[in-house]
Amino acid sequence: MDLLHNIFSIIDWVMTTPSHYGLFHIISVIILFIILIIIAKGIKINKEKTVKIILIVFSTLMLLFEIIKQGLFTHVESAYQWYAFPFQFCSTPMYIAPLALIIKNGKLKDALYSFLAFYGLFGGLAVIIYPGDVFTSLVMINIQTMVHHSGMIIMGSVIIMAQMVKFDFKSLLKGTYVFLVLAAIAQLLNYVFYYAEVGTFNMFFISPFGTNDFPILSNIQKNAPYFVFLLSYILGFILVAFIFQKLCLILQKLHYLIHINSLKNKEEKPQLNNYLK
Repeated sequence: MDLLHNIFSIIDWVMTTPSHYGLFHIISVIILFIILIIIAKGIKINKEKTVKIILIVFSTLMLLFEIIKQGLFTHVESAYQWYAFPFQFCSTPMYIAPLALIIKNGKLKDALYSFLAFYGLFGGLAVIIYPGDVFTSLVMINIQTMVHHSGMIIMGSVIIMAQMVKFDFKSLLKGTYVFLVLAAIAQLLNYVFYYAEVGTFNMFFISPFGTNDFPILSNIQKNAPYFVFLLSYILGFILVAFIFQKLCLILQKLHYLIHINSLKNKEEKPQLNNYLK
């Protein structure tokens, strides 16, 4: 423990807790937009290479900052903080992205890409738009938060922009299977660690022994049986992923219309169905 304290005392810098849409938050969003613009240009040159590079870079960054986060929390509190165990919903993209690169099976790879594109993307956006209580007085934790959730947005966006996923129900279903498996693992961990009495532990915030602070879901948990809350949680996530998928489809169609209108020769204009494949 002394070695841990010595290492992380070097970076346990403090700051005034950032406010929502304060300077720190706004600068982080601006950096995110700049990265997305650069990536969009890279995709035009080489889709597969750009996707591979982005997934490697950001999953690595997310894992490195996660190690820093775990170490800092342990250093500051002088004990491991089980509530911060890295298997929340927003933690999963940093595991799924490397798997998507390693796995050769086409259907499984498609499922992992779909999860990153639709579920991971909305998870990252939700926090970037409304950070909630993710900001703290620790500088490195705030940086980790922005890097991590921006990484979720960037990985999901690059997969969509590179057209590595389709916008049909089958594609969404594949991503949903991944989400359900991850939720099942989280719930198994919730039961195991509860009975092991290790402290506050609530992965995916679906533990029957913990509380959920999400809008709407928190009220359902307080006023309805646990089964209703859990079902609402799962169906709610699936619904949001479905909405994101359809919004992406609309954006793709708008991009197509802009693209064909820019072509002078009518014979060069592709059919919409072919363009969206």
